[in-house]
Amino acid sequence: HAPIRIGERVGVGVRGLDFFEQVFEVLSTDELMQVLDVATSLGIDGVRLTGGEPLLRADVVDVVRRINQLPHVPEVSVTTNGLKLTTLAQPLRDAGLTRVNVSLDTLQPDKFLRITRRDELARVLDGITAAQQAGFSPVKINVVVERGVNDDEIVDALHLVLEADP
Repeated sequence: HAPIRIGERVGVGVRGLDFFEQVFEVLSTDELMQVLDVATSLGIDGVRLTGGEPLLRADVVDVVRRINQLPHVPEVSVTTNGLKLTTLAQPLRDAGLTRVNVSLDTLQPDKFLRITRRDELARVLDGITAAQQAGFSPVKINVVVERGVNDDEIVDALHLVLEADP
């Protein structure tokens, strides 16, 4: 898989960064399609859309749809913080997205707020449910375990991962 950064902003606080939102230089949709057309013609068979936060890109559904119209259609996945999945999971599925990975480092609302600087844990969990309801299976959950931060949640995280991958 070729990771393709399409997100312009990170959307939530990120540990280790001193800013809330970072603006990245990103390709226009037409430029992105030109690059992917060449890459897939050379044998790249999978594309993982990453960010910043790729679902903050206004035309993300169109990007996925256009990738699926390339002559050599790759598998298309996304790695997301999950905040926009409640509204975008079904349109992304309909556009041809095949896999969803959600980054979620805690299941405790107070830690989530401290890590991300947003009180949005419930929205992320709802987004995971929306992705499952849209037909994504499995919905992969990425958890980075850090000693003293979330290492006390390993069992809870494992339960969530197992529930997300029936």
